Amino acid sequence: MKSVKGKFINLRATHPSLLLLYFFSALIFSMLTLNPAYLLLSFFAAVALNIYLEGAAKLLRSFRYFIPLHLLIVLANALFSGNGLTVLFYLGLRPVTLESIIYGFAAGLMLLTILLWFRAYQEVSSSDQLLSVGGKRFPVTSLLLGMVLRYVPDTIEHGQKVMMSQKALLGEENMPRRERAAFYTRMSSVLMSWSMENALDTSIAMRAKGYPSDRRSSYKRHRFSVYDAVGVVFILLMIVLQIIGFATGTHSFQYYPVLTLPADIPPISWRLITLVLYALYLFFPFYLEFMEWRGRKKILHAETQFGGQRKFGLLLDQEVDTRKLEKRKMNQMSNSGLGPGSEYQVDHHHPALAAELENLSFAYPGADSKALDGLSISFERGSLTLLTGSSGSGKTTLLRTLSPVLTPAGSLTGSRIIHGEPASAYESADKAVQIGFVQQNPDNQIILDSVWHELAFGLENQGLSNQDIERRLAETSTFFGISDWMDRKVSELSGGEKQILNLASSLVMQPDLLLLDEPMAQLDPISRKRFLSMLGRVNDETGTTIIISEHIIDDILPHADKVALLENGKVNFCASAEEYVNMLLEADNKFQISIPLSARMAAASGSEARANENKLPLTVREGRKFLLDRQEISEQDTGTADVRPADLNVGEIVLSARDIWFRYEKDAPFVLRGASLDIQKGELHAILGGNGSGKSTLMYILSRSLPALRGKIRRAEKQEVAMLNQNPMAVFSQDTVWDELMEFQQRFAYDRTDVQEIMERLNLTQLKDRHPYDLSGGEMQKTALAKALLTKPDLLLLDEPVKGLDPVARRELAAILEELKQTGMTMILITHDLDFIARLADRCSMLFDGHVEGSAPIREFFAGNAYFTTTAHRLTRGILPGVVTEEELLSRVRPMKLRKEMND
Repeated sequence: MKSVKGKFINLRATHPSLLLLYFFSALIFSMLTLNPAYLLLSFFAAVALNIYLEGAAKLLRSFRYFIPLHLLIVLANALFSGNGLTVLFYLGLRPVTLESIIYGFAAGLMLLTILLWFRAYQEVSSSDQLLSVGGKRFPVTSLLLGMVLRYVPDTIEHGQKVMMSQKALLGEENMPRRERAAFYTRMSSVLMSWSMENALDTSIAMRAKGYPSDRRSSYKRHRFSVYDAVGVVFILLMIVLQIIGFATGTHSFQYYPVLTLPADIPPISWRLITLVLYALYLFFPFYLEFMEWRGRKKILHAETQFGGQRKFGLLLDQEVDTRKLEKRKMNQMSNSGLGPGSEYQVDHHHPALAAELENLSFAYPGADSKALDGLSISFERGSLTLLTGSSGSGKTTLLRTLSPVLTPAGSLTGSRIIHGEPASAYESADKAVQIGFVQQNPDNQIILDSVWHELAFGLENQGLSNQDIERRLAETSTFFGISDWMDRKVSELSGGEKQILNLASSLVMQPDLLLLDEPMAQLDPISRKRFLSMLGRVNDETGTTIIISEHIIDDILPHADKVALLENGKVNFCASAEEYVNMLLEADNKFQISIPLSARMAAASGSEARANENKLPLTVREGRKFLLDRQEISEQDTGTADVRPADLNVGEIVLSARDIWFRYEKDAPFVLRGASLDIQKGELHAILGGNGSGKSTLMYILSRSLPALRGKIRRAEKQEVAMLNQNPMAVFSQDTVWDELMEFQQRFAYDRTDVQEIMERLNLTQLKDRHPYDLSGGEMQKTALAKALLTKPDLLLLDEPVKGLDPVARRELAAILEELKQTGMTMILITHDLDFIARLADRCSMLFDGHVEGSAPIREFFAGNAYFTTTAHRLTRGILPGVVTEEELLSRVRPMKLRKEMND
């Protein structure tokens, strides 16, 4: 429920059974009576509650749809009923009567009232409450209803994003009317495909958390208090009185043949009493709010008695009944017993290996080649193993085959031993939770509404008691520092916070093996560091075996015990981090660019620069020490050549945004607060910022697929704009990659040759017959980029185009963007990869607090930052002045190597 600033919303604290009883009875009584007095009373009560919960403006926007529906019901009843005695006029031979119009009005009002009660309940309820009420008796039905309650709003929201993405890609503002029907049909297809993929990812998360399970329990976080009991008694009493009113005819009203009250109804005094009681019953939520207000007022008054010191709690000096506490403790001990998962995992597995794969092969149905081909690898217990390799090399498939319940459909051969047992032993829900799994997309693996229930979901599947669940939640939330999140809705969290929640919800089940599939791909640099810090603590302090797949490995490589390089479904190399680095450098492997810059810097300065038993520096700290120990580097000429234009401020402005304000909901905070930005012709402008800072929103507004609430946007005349969303699925609607790229052939006047060329340029030719959703994350990104480039835009907006791309593919994409820039194309790019953008961008801007801050040329921007800056600058700050990019750093250390070779 969205709270309104300055109001004390107490409805969420009310027990779910009381809320359900109240709203369900209000709906039933609204449907049973057509008495105008009762209908109007119910209608006004529903309106008042909706205004209180979400504001008058949002409700009025809903009435734009409600009122036409109401008028349609009135008109239909008047034209097709013909009942009644008071004829107003004839429509042909059919009479239109006053009674039929009034009855239609009452029927329409009844429908509006029901819709309003549904809206109010949706604001105060959640999937957690449904599961709390019916989770024990109807676990499957309650979970299904709870997920529907969560996913329907999410699907609607994503539908809006899909529409914006399609408009941004196609320039829908100029779309002819004859094409709009096809556009909306295509958008529906995209949304349906996304929903299916989202449901698939969610089902993977559910299976990883032990669902379905015969042991499933329902964790009841809501305690049934004496106040809830009084509320239930009050509501039941009101329901009984209203039933008596129906039985005695108090609610009766006659529309046909004339408008009148029946003659045998109770006297006026009883009718008025029933109506007043009905009003008291309908306005019950406001009594709760009033009691909350009084309680808060008492607290504030009590605080003044303590000399201005704030003290919390109403019963500060209340004596504790130790006998009751002791009795409760004994009950907890007897209830917890030795149930499944009620104690910490004991060390009963194989003493050395967490998992062992031998000659493992896997092929997806209908695939021409194997995703895994004769793969053999083992993972030591308590180790942290890093999986690396190009996009589509089999990393995700390998991770999912390590968990039997997550293994995809297909042909699987070979041996899988998990913790000393055959993989088949981990197919049951009880054993499946010993293998945790965290995916790339933070949103798709969230199951329930609130943080506390997301954490508790896997524990419920294990059948743990309330006491055990509470202990686990308290322990895990304290360990991860998320105790103050517990009552928050998951939708209110940022991307980085959601991923930390996903990690915590996997580890709360105390797994022995944790699998992570590119969990930091969508995180900004600060959130990435925080997530990695949490992961390191888990490995160090709990000894959990961790296997993680990542493309950007600078931060995690120094912590890895072992690195496995996958190529074409096989393990090409598997050894320590130092051996991995040395192998890539000595073999001149193309993946050499993936290793930390500090190691490549040391290698570029000469083999003699290695110290400490042939170990190269892997961290920024070690790299800085390496530079400080070699004064001959820092004593060289500090001048660096900058090949970028000297002055970009004289360029032609092709896009200008002035004082842009935007928020998604009336009562929500502003995402953009007076943002202003100028884009010059032919430049590549990078927009940086943290997760949730509003970067994507600004891009949608610049593409005009999302209107700003205030501000102006000016674009060059006849400017063709294309924007590529960070989620490539938002633009896919065909069955093959080839059909996807040929989709807009007529609209943008390109042919098969153009498609073949762009596929060759992006290395997509071998994927032409694959379904877009069957591609890896990086392959999806490249396919979506190819589709955007085929629209031949003058201004190209790219939102996280490198997400899911391996380092080699990022270099290839950088070369393509450089070529596009040379042709004069103007580009705006959002990314979290600062090293990538430093090689390409002409200017950078930082989006913070709704404003565009610090727009500056690339060198000036990064040289002035300490945290949001490139790896090269962090390595050389205060040691080698003026170094920003990787190329500049390597060019500074190579002359040292040449001098040593000449001296030798």
